[in-house]
Amino acid sequence: MELEGSEEQKGADDNKKPIDFFRIFLNDNILQDIAGKTNKYAKIKIEEMENANKLPDYLSKWQDVTKEDVLLLIAILFYMGIVQLPEIKFYWSKNRFFPDTIIPNLISKTRFHMITKFLKIRDITEENPSDKIRKVRPLLNNLMYLWRRMYYPNQQICIDEKMIRWTGKLSFKQYVQGKPNPYGIKSYLLCDSKTGYVYNMELYCGKQSNSEANTINSTVLRLCKGLELKGHKLYMDNFYTSPLLFDSLATQMIGCSGTLKKNRRNIPKKIKNLGKMHKGFVEVYKRGTLLAFVWKDKKPVRFLTNITGGLSLVSKKTKTGVEQIYKPTSIVEYNQYKSGVDLSDQYESY
Repeated sequence: MELEGSEEQKGADDNKKPIDFFRIFLNDNILQDIAGKTNKYAKIKIEEMENANKLPDYLSKWQDVTKEDVLLLIAILFYMGIVQLPEIKFYWSKNRFFPDTIIPNLISKTRFHMITKFLKIRDITEENPSDKIRKVRPLLNNLMYLWRRMYYPNQQICIDEKMIRWTGKLSFKQYVQGKPNPYGIKSYLLCDSKTGYVYNMELYCGKQSNSEANTINSTVLRLCKGLELKGHKLYMDNFYTSPLLFDSLATQMIGCSGTLKKNRRNIPKKIKNLGKMHKGFVEVYKRGTLLAFVWKDKKPVRFLTNITGGLSLVSKKTKTGVEQIYKPTSIVEYNQYKSGVDLSDQYESY
């Protein structure tokens, strides 16, 4: 069964502008929600300062923000990221040494500082103190809901880690070697392998009190929620691959393929302790629909799959030209569909 992209994808209007797609995800409901929480927080803090006789004169002129004010603020922050000056105050400077900016024509410096002072995207009266990302949790949940609603992925999907660059202090900051941004916030992404579209995401915030929720299998199952019983094919690297995970996803009609660590539990002992193998040879072990095998390329490649078996004839470049070799079909497909998260990173860099 071949799945295709969502109806929203098929019927996309070629005349739409980038801002139209941006506003699908940062829609009026989200902007109004941010405005409401900002106004609520401003009211609480201004009352506290009034009762303590510490209210600055400029805050006495506070006016509630609207969804248009929030959208304008976001646009200004984007602009500041492109047109960078040493300090924020210089965007309103009339000094000839600084370039003229459009910001003074859009908002006064006082109004800008008032809004940023009280800006909130969560209700401080209802937050969970144990949630390490409680300050952004409501926005993140809304965005992920829209990601899943606006696009349904193709049959081939993949999962991998992504690092969100962060150089400040953070209790759950991570280091992942080999990533473009090795230091930052680690996230797990489930992406469409063909388009790189992020269907679901989970931030790693350190170990949770519930030990079951900490397992990588639980993380993958949470990310796949909503894709059950549709015949998807999930590709992953050896950080995630395990017989237990593949069996769990198979009950949801999600096939899996991935490279395999030799010390993974519940795999054949002969895969862990290989004897001498000639290049191009394959050693296969089967349990039901699950195949565990080793294919000898330059080095042994351990692999686990319940999607496909067999060999494919492929072309390989050598020092003397191009030669035809037989390669496990599951590895050929894995190399084709494993890089959806990398594709997403590539789009993000543009």
